Amino acid sequence: MPFCVKKCPYCDFYSTVRISLVPEYLDCLKKEIRFRRCPRARIKSVYFGGGTPSVLEARKIGQILEAVERNFNVDSDAEITLEANPGTIGTNYMKQVRRAGINRISIGVQSFNDEKLKFLGRIHTADQAVDAINHAQASGFDSVSLDLIYALPSETPDEWQADLEKAVDTGANHVSCYILTLEPSTVMGLRVRKGVLSPCEPETVHSMFIQTSVFLTGSGYEHYEISSFAKGQQFRSRHNSSYWNMTPYAGFGPGAHSYDRDSRFWNRSSLGAYPQQQPKFFSEL
Repeated sequence: MPFCVKKCPYCDFYSTVRISLVPEYLDCLKKEIRFRRCPRARIKSVYFGGGTPSVLEARKIGQILEAVERNFNVDSDAEITLEANPGTIGTNYMKQVRRAGINRISIGVQSFNDEKLKFLGRIHTADQAVDAINHAQASGFDSVSLDLIYALPSETPDEWQADLEKAVDTGANHVSCYILTLEPSTVMGLRVRKGVLSPCEPETVHSMFIQTSVFLTGSGYEHYEISSFAKGQQFRSRHNSSYWNMTPYAGFGPGAHSYDRDSRFWNRSSLGAYPQQQPKFFSEL
């Protein structure tokens, strides 16, 4: 879902803040889903990634899911995940997306430290992050995942430890911990090239990675993937695991990647080009 309220300075994924384009995008997205329909394909997971999928109304999330279910064979117990930004959700929204068919929430917390959040350019506060987790749990979601970012320039192990402890205290059953990567094409990457920002020292990054694994495994989480920890196999991300297992997958929308066992292919990372990049009859479906 290539829409965000605000572009984060570290993010290298394709997205736009032009929320007014959502209706046109959704029309094209549904057409692409129909164009690539495969009723024989058994779908074990559906993932709404971004961008910020939670900027969409719950009913529109439901419409996309309905389009997928009409054109593919979605398992009755499929894992259906929605990425959500704490600054865009509340209890009512959580209840609505759950009724729409979402059964797993991945919340982009990134940190429980307001100074870190400010540095990362996030639109939410630490308190809002906690509220978002509480909203998800109160709305009946049994599978709640948190995303955290660490190894920021000048971040100390003690600061990161505080984030880890808070994550465990929330009761989330899945935590993904990502090392901050300063990609050249991002705002932060430009700051690095200008010499005004320096990446975290490699030795510190390594130490914090070990710190993360030791603490979370000691807190009852399974370190089942490089960046991911789950409280038992039933809470592993079925979708993310499929990438490591070389399971075929289909991605829809600008910048989305797909894999069919023989090759990987992707859509252009351009919302403007999205309607034009398909065969002529695609626009006539």
